[in-house]
Amino acid sequence: MEYTMSFILGVLSVMLGFSSVILAIYLTKRTDELIKTEDQRAKMIIDEGDKRTQQMIEHTQQMIDEGNKRAQQILAQMQKSIELAQQMIDDGRREFRELIERMDRRISQQTYIVKDK
Repeated sequence: MEYTMSFILGVLSVMLGFSSVILAIYLTKRTDELIKTEDQRAKMIIDEGDKRTQQMIEHTQQMIDEGNKRAQQILAQMQKSIELAQQMIDDGRREFRELIERMDRRISQQTYIVKDK
């Protein structure tokens, strides 16, 4: 009986050892599959983040370009306004000079009116 009991315990030990090896192999393969799945998901998240970042960069660059266009338009309008103001100042100076010259001529033409009594 002792021999049978030790034989049964020996067989059970071998079966337990074999099942632990099988379980370890199964868990290793399952862990590898889970790591691959998580790795793919992480890569997908990173790629999606990269795409969003690229879109944001493109949108920001577009906003900068539009801002530069507006600034150029404003500067062009300001330049036109400055030129118009300068022309008005020049015209005013010219008219003022002409007025002064006319007044000088009139003053220099002193005409006397003689009244009869």
